[in-house]
Amino acid sequence: MSESSRHSYQMYLSFLNQARQHEQAGAETAWKLYLHAARCLLEVASLSQGDTRDSQLNQVQDLVNKASALKTGTHKAGDQEKNPASDASASKSDQQVFKPIKDTGVSFDDIAGLESVKQEVFELVIQPMRKPELYKRYRISAGGGILMFGLPGTGKTMIARAIAHEVSASFYHVRASDLKEKWVGSSERNIAALFEQVRSEKTAVLFIDEFDGIGGKVHSGSSSSEQAISAELKSQMDGFEKDPDRITLLLGATNNPWSIDTAFLRSGRFSRMIYVPLPDAPARSFLLKAHFKGVPLSDDVDFDQLTRYTDGFSGADLVTFCNKVKISGAMRADQVNRISDITMADFHEVRAEFRSTVYQQDIDAMREFMLQNSFKIPEHM
Repeated sequence: MSESSRHSYQMYLSFLNQARQHEQAGAETAWKLYLHAARCLLEVASLSQGDTRDSQLNQVQDLVNKASALKTGTHKAGDQEKNPASDASASKSDQQVFKPIKDTGVSFDDIAGLESVKQEVFELVIQPMRKPELYKRYRISAGGGILMFGLPGTGKTMIARAIAHEVSASFYHVRASDLKEKWVGSSERNIAALFEQVRSEKTAVLFIDEFDGIGGKVHSGSSSSEQAISAELKSQMDGFEKDPDRITLLLGATNNPWSIDTAFLRSGRFSRMIYVPLPDAPARSFLLKAHFKGVPLSDDVDFDQLTRYTDGFSGADLVTFCNKVKISGAMRADQVNRISDITMADFHEVRAEFRSTVYQQDIDAMREFMLQNSFKIPEHM
């Protein structure tokens, strides 16, 4: 964590603690402190990446919602949101590695755009898992392994959660870093224990985020520990879908598909790869309107212009951008002590300072990988 990010996070915790104290005491100013906490955490999120960033953005939205509820008097005193600081101190064995989520609460209806991806997932994954006996008649097995790849913040985690929800499966979400430890043999034991736990479920989805962190290319210069981890992971993936009494789906996600050991990209392991693109214009329009639904807006706000304005943004970029605009409007309303409509000028002001996390060199690298591996290049890429 950078010095700037660390400072913002400390300020976030400070405002959060003050907000809770004021809320417990019944003070009417608690909502303002929650809003300050949200603004600080948003700064932290803008410097984070991957699933950490997604989690922080969700916490920002929760804080904004809580501030709004407190201001309007719809929030009950004493209610507490989950403390992210306590989550960070939890041991690995108490986190997602061995404890599945029984219902992610995310459906395909919650995912904006990505229609071609959702259609592909529906045909390859959802229907075979919903009707395994029917698909067996056509020698199509349910479950197996799929690797999702794309630029950061495009919604790979949301898709994984939605798949688990759509097929009513236990959802295991781990990162490569959750499995790797410094002690010799510990990482291999973590991998074996995880797969054993997943195999004990009747229907399960195992999602390994940042897969390149554990499934990267192994060469002669790799350490013996890296080679052992790779070998254990390949061994566990082999036959993952062959249990006739259980349906298990392995999903991997990576922003760097060119760094994956090709031995993982074969039948019986990751037999299929799905590209998750940046949100296209309809998806950006949907996301922008959804984020500002019910928010005081001036008549001059033009969502068609904003859709063009945000071309090249990832889904995570759009969430950050929208939250910055909303917080800016809320802080102005606080200063004038009345509801203040968000105007197009507010969007222009935030956009002038906002920097997308999507870089041209990353797009070029992804395009080159897709060309080399015969993937169809999206028109808006």
